[in-house]
Amino acid sequence: MLRHRIRGTRNLAAGLLVACAAAGSSANTLSNYFAQDDIPLVVEDWRAQHLDQVKAILTQAYWPAPYSRLLYRPFTSILISLEWKMGGGAPFSFKVVQVALYAASAIAVLILALELLPFWGALAAALFFAVHPVHVEAVALAVNQAEVIVGLISALAVAWYIARRREGLPGWSGAVGLGLATFVAAHFKETGLMLFGLLLAAEVLVIKDTAPGRWRLTRPVWLVQLLAVVLAVAIRSLIPMETTSGTFKAEAFYQSTALSRLETMLVVVPEWLRLHLWPATLQADYSPRVIDQATSWGGAQWLGLAIVIMILLLAFRLRSRAPVIAFGVAWVAIGLFPVSNVLIPTGITMAERTLFLSSIGAMLAVAAFGTEAIRTTAGRRKVVLQGVMGTGVIVIAALGASRSASRHRIWRSSLSMWSQTLVDAPDSYRAWVAFGTLVYRLESPERGIDAYRVALQLYDKSEGPILQLAEWYRQRSDCPEAIPLYRQVLTLRDFAPAMASVTGCLVWEGDYRGAKEMALRGLKTGYYSTVFHLWFRTALEAERAHAPMHTVRFPKGYGYLFDKPTPNAGVIQWGGRLLP
Repeated sequence: MLRHRIRGTRNLAAGLLVACAAAGSSANTLSNYFAQDDIPLVVEDWRAQHLDQVKAILTQAYWPAPYSRLLYRPFTSILISLEWKMGGGAPFSFKVVQVALYAASAIAVLILALELLPFWGALAAALFFAVHPVHVEAVALAVNQAEVIVGLISALAVAWYIARRREGLPGWSGAVGLGLATFVAAHFKETGLMLFGLLLAAEVLVIKDTAPGRWRLTRPVWLVQLLAVVLAVAIRSLIPMETTSGTFKAEAFYQSTALSRLETMLVVVPEWLRLHLWPATLQADYSPRVIDQATSWGGAQWLGLAIVIMILLLAFRLRSRAPVIAFGVAWVAIGLFPVSNVLIPTGITMAERTLFLSSIGAMLAVAAFGTEAIRTTAGRRKVVLQGVMGTGVIVIAALGASRSASRHRIWRSSLSMWSQTLVDAPDSYRAWVAFGTLVYRLESPERGIDAYRVALQLYDKSEGPILQLAEWYRQRSDCPEAIPLYRQVLTLRDFAPAMASVTGCLVWEGDYRGAKEMALRGLKTGYYSTVFHLWFRTALEAERAHAPMHTVRFPKGYGYLFDKPTPNAGVIQWGGRLLP
């Protein structure tokens, strides 16, 4: 009884230490504001601000209009609504919950590690997880609480399953509980579906059960897990979304095949390894020119493939002697599967927040490797190795906590985050676009335009930023700069708004023939028919009247194109007559 009491006291102290480490390393987020995706999904989404909008949350996509209606994370949206109500919309209430959830997830990792490793190894794994700098992005934003919650649920569910399997069997009631955990996690974020795979990996690699009826006895667990996955996917399929995949494609996956995506993601493998094991350098974006779409097989692909093969071979060789290492590697692979992009392309090539779940397995594998090294060392060398590793754990934990604390400061606002990203990743196309958008609205239109020009020099295959820059030029009546950009957009996509805007610019510049051709092209899209009819008629009459350039503008009351009076004395106000 005394031994159990000592063990319980020691575990409680370890839990408090891990929770304090997690809270301390992330405490700087408490003074931050809303940033990045928090703006559209918390500040601007009316559903987030009214608890009585649960029906809308459950029946609509996660991203609201005017953004592309994509993804389905109803429990995340409900949690955001609760936090908004709790703090009256103040960022601080969200930040407190974020830190609390992170501390709870670190304790959950400790609970899981105690089922797999000796006490000191488990404490090391949980401490490394608690201060891991790659978690900053997942903790810094309110909308990223989903990442933390999926990790929390997964760690607790797997720990409970391992404990119950060693004591007997979960039974049908336990199987239903685990199925409910998978279903709930999946409705916070899609990666929650990976709990099924994590439980299966625990059964295969951790549980020492050679009984012939093993799979028959555990069948309730797998049947209920399968049912939970099918139900979650079926419910998601009923939600109206703008694409069949439920998400947009990252720039690196435009017009890609599974093979080209594999080649691209093999380039990402060394970054995954670095960020899991030594995340001294961090950045908020990995878009082109940081990670580009691979067009052929080369040295980068061979390096990525070699890393994957070496890690898998190591795990396979140690699966019997050190099963926790193999389990940790399997956890990493399962956690990364949803963002591997090979089977289904997603909206990101890589993002640090998406490594939260996989980092649990990485820390288990690292701690298990150290534990195995100590176990296989004898005599005086063992004592020395224990001392070196103990010192190393303390030093690494301190470094991790310091790096995490300093990194949280850059998430104080969207402007501070993107400003720092330009320092961290000066070749990031998306960072220049985001920074340009912010400074155009908040500080200086000229700086915003300059930032966009840099972005388009880095990457010019995405029509959105090109169109935005053209619109800024058009709003300044600088159509000579805007027209080539509109035409560039139209080489990428037949986009009706671009056609409408360039038609207006062509009329303003006196190219009435070109305006008529573009208006007819716009009519074929089936959008903005009234606008294109009116522009065609306007261009036709201007051409017949030989109207000088810079004298024809869009008639009042028919849209946003040139609806401000111009200083030119010879302005012609064309009527709103439409073609029959």
